[in-house]
Amino acid sequence: MTLINSAPSYGMHPCMLRLDHTETVLGTANYSSGSVVFNRLRTVEDDGGVGVQVGWKVHDFKGYRFGDPHRQEAAHAHSVVFDPDNSHALVCDLGMDKIVTYAFNHDNHAILPGCTTFDDRLFDPTIGCELVESKGVEFSADPCSGPRHLEFHPNGDFVYSVNELSASIDCHLYDRVNGALIRQSAVKMLPPDWPTDRNVAHMNHGRWAADIKIHPNGKFVYASNRLHNSIVCYEIMEDGGLDWLGHTETLGETPRSFTLSPDGKLMVVAHQHSHNLVSFLVNTDTGELKSAGFQIEVPYAACVQVVEHRVP
Repeated sequence: MTLINSAPSYGMHPCMLRLDHTETVLGTANYSSGSVVFNRLRTVEDDGGVGVQVGWKVHDFKGYRFGDPHRQEAAHAHSVVFDPDNSHALVCDLGMDKIVTYAFNHDNHAILPGCTTFDDRLFDPTIGCELVESKGVEFSADPCSGPRHLEFHPNGDFVYSVNELSASIDCHLYDRVNGALIRQSAVKMLPPDWPTDRNVAHMNHGRWAADIKIHPNGKFVYASNRLHNSIVCYEIMEDGGLDWLGHTETLGETPRSFTLSPDGKLMVVAHQHSHNLVSFLVNTDTGELKSAGFQIEVPYAACVQVVEHRVP
């Protein structure tokens, strides 16, 4: 790979990037500053680099008092995801136990001459609308749960959010008009007898959930448990609820991230503390995972993605 350019994230410790569905806007979640920023991407004809910053929001912690004082002492934006209609951006805030929805005005937003919206006070609503606009739509997760990531089902009507601190998954219906999440149910990600190891029991009772993915065929949800070093699999029911199918050991330590191939036949798991990527074969009928027998060394592997190779 060749570095094209870099751009400031206007926040501390950026932890997740996500493209909108037109692949012209890049969203970035800044964990320590509890903010989300949006940049235009330059065209491929130019160089495809990260362009000007055109949207910026900071979450108001408002003295939230119901969280874990060690992990939820401030707002902590952990991820940003665009909905299937590209009309809303949803931001998981681990520190506030909230998922915040912003209207995403891709086609008719205003960029002020000579400045960006880094400082919202510079925005003049008479010119147009903001790229990302707060509508006051928020989902409040259970106290001390810590929403981390979320994924949309291929049908666009179901949303699944993984909670890091409670090691649970919330199952939502999605209101496409307002961008609201309506939780229908929740499931736990760990076996009832966990933790059995005293070495991990002291850390939030062994709960440390990380990533979540939906199988391309829309039948299964997978999520990773870091201290348990497992991938848990659920079958998606007709109403969007989840039915537990099983746990699979990931053959490494701290599965922080994983990804599925576009055909859903392969999963690759990134382990942060055993420094390796491990591949698994996926049974597309049952959801079962089986080791593919391959792994490679990658120091401090924190994220893995499948990138489509496009021939010019």
